[in-house]
Amino acid sequence: MIQVAIIGLGAVGGSLGLALQGATTGKGRRPEVLVVGYDPEPRVAQEALSRRAVGRAAYTLREAVEEADLVLIAQSGPAIRDTLQGIAPLLKPQVIVTDTSSSKVEVLRWAEELLPPEVSFVGGHPVFLPDREVDWESGLRSARADLFQGAVYCITPGIRASSQAVDTVQDLAYLVGAEPFFMDALEHDGLLAGLDHVPYLLAAAMLTTIGTSAAWRDLKLLADPAFRHLQQLLNARPADFYQTCLSNRQPVLSWLDRLLTILGEMRRELAEAGNAGEYLQHIVEKARAAGADWRARRDERLKELEALGAQIPTARQSLLSLFLPYGGRRHEERD
Repeated sequence: MIQVAIIGLGAVGGSLGLALQGATTGKGRRPEVLVVGYDPEPRVAQEALSRRAVGRAAYTLREAVEEADLVLIAQSGPAIRDTLQGIAPLLKPQVIVTDTSSSKVEVLRWAEELLPPEVSFVGGHPVFLPDREVDWESGLRSARADLFQGAVYCITPGIRASSQAVDTVQDLAYLVGAEPFFMDALEHDGLLAGLDHVPYLLAAAMLTTIGTSAAWRDLKLLADPAFRHLQQLLNARPADFYQTCLSNRQPVLSWLDRLLTILGEMRRELAEAGNAGEYLQHIVEKARAAGADWRARRDERLKELEALGAQIPTARQSLLSLFLPYGGRRHEERD
């Protein structure tokens, strides 16, 4: 039997459990898989069990990981470091450990520093489709088995990761319906700082500025819909997401500098009242063009995924590659 441990049973961890539980109950030749779930809050682990997001609830880290073949850490920020430190002396040799955080450089450094040398760590980060945004405030209640369908699953192997471990995490991505995408950790964090971390900080800055205004009482009456969009941008991340921004400090600073340059130009043009209209029109047109380009690429990718759907490994094929010496698809060919 293959044992998979999920640590952190919020929206992402719970969705991973639901996806794995559903994918491993199909008919046909497949290894038995037990999904064990652990959350720092015992009631959450119990709720995950009642929702069948896990096959067994664990109430200590030891109980969760000591027999695990694959450990999935669905947490963020310093909680990942605490978990890596906590599980390090409990893991079996040759176990595979992965995560789902949007910050990879620091997490890989923690894994190299804290995990035994015989443990393979492969960083992971799923980027969900727009219609599958996570409701972080609802936690496990918002978990859904199809959350990973069509996601880009970024994979950043640690320096000690075996090829078998990398293949396993790639097949895990396929198994839950995502598309594996291998990236360098530095490149990943640089891109995510601009796409994810700085917009979150910008929304926080705007909402704080508005909310601390002397006119806040009246502003509240006029705050829709722009205010709502800013709030949605902030709430689209966990409450402690600022910790992730801190762990990705240097790329975030670089993007903030670029943003401040544009804002400085905007302020200067508006203050001088010369060609401000022409300048702002230029900026807005560039922004709209970028948005249109993104939508076109997104639609193109959705068509690609639909066309490639039949070629993505089935759950049974993927699971056969977990911890087997020849890999799932090669194993199928040998039979």
